[in-house]
Amino acid sequence: MPRTLRVAHRAFEGFDRALARQIEALRTTRPDIEVETVSLEIHELYQRLVADPGGPPADWDVVLCNTDWLPALIAGERLLPLDDRLAASPPPDWPEGWSPTLRGLQRGPDGATYGLPYHDGPQMLIYRTDLFEDAAERARFERRHGYPLRAPRTWTEFLDVARFFTRPGDGLYGCALAGMPDGHNNVYDFLIQLWSRGGEVLDGRRAAFADDRGRRALEYLRGLVLDHRVTQPDPREYDSVRAGDHYAGGGAAMMWNWCGFAAVAEGPDAAVRGRNGLAPIPAGTPGESVSLSVYWVMTLPRQARDPDLGWEFLRHLATPGMDRVTALEGGIGCRLSTWRDPEVRRRYPCYDLIEEVNATARLMPALPEYPDVNDVLSDAIDSVHTGAASPAEALARAAEATDALLARTDGQKGTQPDQPTRQPTQTSGPTPDQTTPAAPLSEPKQQPCRASGPVPNDTALAALSFDHRPVLPERPRPIGIVGAGAIVRAGHLPAYRAAGLPVVAIADLDADAARRVAGAFGIPTVYRSADELIADPEVEVVDIAVTANTQAPIVRAALRAGKPVLAQKPLTEDLSEAVDLVAEAAAAGVPLAVNQQMRWDPVVAGTRALIDAGWFGRLAGGAFDIDVLTDWSLWPNLLRTPRLEYFNHSIHYVDALRHLFGDPVAVTATTARFPGQRARGESRTFTVYEYTEDLVVVVNSEHNNWSSTPRAVLRCQGTEGRSEGYLGSLYDYPQGRPDVLEFVSRNHLPGHRLIREFDERWIPDAFAGPMADLQRACAEGREPAVSGRDNLTTLRLVHAAYRAAQEGRRVPLAEVELPDRTT
Repeated sequence: MPRTLRVAHRAFEGFDRALARQIEALRTTRPDIEVETVSLEIHELYQRLVADPGGPPADWDVVLCNTDWLPALIAGERLLPLDDRLAASPPPDWPEGWSPTLRGLQRGPDGATYGLPYHDGPQMLIYRTDLFEDAAERARFERRHGYPLRAPRTWTEFLDVARFFTRPGDGLYGCALAGMPDGHNNVYDFLIQLWSRGGEVLDGRRAAFADDRGRRALEYLRGLVLDHRVTQPDPREYDSVRAGDHYAGGGAAMMWNWCGFAAVAEGPDAAVRGRNGLAPIPAGTPGESVSLSVYWVMTLPRQARDPDLGWEFLRHLATPGMDRVTALEGGIGCRLSTWRDPEVRRRYPCYDLIEEVNATARLMPALPEYPDVNDVLSDAIDSVHTGAASPAEALARAAEATDALLARTDGQKGTQPDQPTRQPTQTSGPTPDQTTPAAPLSEPKQQPCRASGPVPNDTALAALSFDHRPVLPERPRPIGIVGAGAIVRAGHLPAYRAAGLPVVAIADLDADAARRVAGAFGIPTVYRSADELIADPEVEVVDIAVTANTQAPIVRAALRAGKPVLAQKPLTEDLSEAVDLVAEAAAAGVPLAVNQQMRWDPVVAGTRALIDAGWFGRLAGGAFDIDVLTDWSLWPNLLRTPRLEYFNHSIHYVDALRHLFGDPVAVTATTARFPGQRARGESRTFTVYEYTEDLVVVVNSEHNNWSSTPRAVLRCQGTEGRSEGYLGSLYDYPQGRPDVLEFVSRNHLPGHRLIREFDERWIPDAFAGPMADLQRACAEGREPAVSGRDNLTTLRLVHAAYRAAQEGRRVPLAEVELPDRTT
């Protein structure tokens, strides 16, 4: 008599087809086994497997289970551990044949394994290449938005593209969205938005999603649905399957969805077959491109009638041939051999990207109560999509409900240990200038820091919440700005307005540009020339924001008028001319500062505060690791300069490393251009700044990263501590994102990784620093922190780097001498 096995799974055509072939293959060797399948919609499968008090039906022998549900199932003892069977008769190549990212979520707190991977599915961006590569569409898009049509790298670009392609009269919408309020689909969309902006769902066992990042994430989703209407009508009726089908039918230009739906879009009946591109999910602010990993595992329910037979079926499904069948029939195979199979890759291009995306995938919090948290979030998100609540109101209520839910279960059974929510990834001095005020360690004033690991006491965390912001003058002096270009609009003026530093006049040779900027920022007086502005008695401080080769005459005019000057960096490329300007300022008795504002970037200021507090012990090294895409054509004058990167970008890192580590004694450097670049000068530099035999600082600055994964990091290491700070302005410039600083110490809270998330970033916020310090220096009768005299050493180091690169040798700083008149 045949032995019968019942397999319950989610209703999905890819699963239906794959299981039918896999069962047929099993019968060729085991004709004595009858396998029946039970296909259920995801909410019904969840209800019968997880939510029903009695557990799954007694005749379910194998269940395809979502990894979201495993913590609750394991805690409720509804599944059988597989370890004994894995030890006795493992599937071929277990566990090395699977990526580590598919071997973790099915393990319980006891270390036991409760399932074998069957269907992977990290989320990806899926888009229509026939639309994105159409010459006419590309030309129209670039005329409208000023940048090329491409797979969007940021959520800002995603909205631009979605609005461009939303054409309801043609049956086309910008994106397909799965907004069903079922405790799964709309939550997954929100989490992608939240994580890509640097937010978290939980902090320990308290809600963390109701902060500014969560609000902006939900506002963005609402905007897609209600404000911009770039999704298919009423996305609340669509789960991920229906949204994937809508895209595959040609109804949307793009979507972010499980990569399995990229396979659906290549199916024989798909209207967009052969016309699909894949890319990482766009990045938000703050944060980076992230994916979500929720995969499906085959499990044995505890009440299974014949666990040995069920295990035989699980082993059969996990063989290389059967995993390949899963892939070829529209599911997503899980074995590395399947991911790398040429035929699979030819038919389904998503496999070209799956290993890369898995490396950035986030995991759901591994708490037994988390499905209930998802339900709370789902209701909150749906209330926003229906217009019943604002994002802030909905998230605040959801956070309160989440905290109550977790506190209630804590009271019933004690707090569960925190579980990791990120995929495993592979990672690889002299006294600073005391004229610059260091950020003191004090009571928290902005975002508090948080800690991974067991939570330290509040007093310890408060001691780490240093105030990194610049100290403002007691009596701000009226400012006149020379220049109305992009950096004035993006940096100077927003920072001054936020800090309460008054701007009373602006001048630019382009009078129309000056008037537009004045109107936007409420500046009362507009001049056509710098001389007119300098002569204005209302202007007490002159802020110069013009190119280096035109700056010196304006500096001299302001000095002659006796008005303090904040000059643009570089002060000048000519070292002799810079020396002359510094000497003239000293002779006139007028303060001259240079706008090296990176010292006030939150990550740099925070690193300096930790150095001064002794957290690093003896300093051993540091690094600026910059790998971004810079469009130099935003500054047309820079396209022609033969000396590009050091003078116009890395000069910031040179000044910042002096601020942190002191002055180096020698420089080694190499520079390069990028194939096909428009700019004449170097766009890639690698520089080593030597201090002592056990202290060295490296700056790697690459401006040609065309991928969707930029990197802008400052690292500092000592004998007792190490930090890593993310320079948010360089991610998605010029929009940027707030800075984040992470640090660990052997002596201070050992065992904790402390994370400080700032509200500010380099641009625009740090621009208040040099101006505020210059004005305080005037009031206090001291030299500014970034004075012209101090900046001469920064210029000498830039010249040393150019010389080292040109001559291919180590250049001591002492070799780059200043004229005698400055000594």
